[in-house]
Amino acid sequence: MDLSSYQGIIFDMDGTLVDSMPAHIKAWQQTCHDFGLVFDRDWFYSMGRFTYY
Repeated sequence: MDLSSYQGIIFDMDGTLVDSMPAHIKAWQQTCHDFGLVFDRDWFYSMGRFTYY
């Protein structure tokens, strides 16, 4: 496949190639812990729709 005519390629990896939700949850948990807050998983999921494949 000759890709020389393309200037860039865009991949939709989140939810398609990569499940990044565990990393998001871990980051929120750590950040809340660092600031002395309690991470509420129900609140986290209420903030938006997350797709799982």
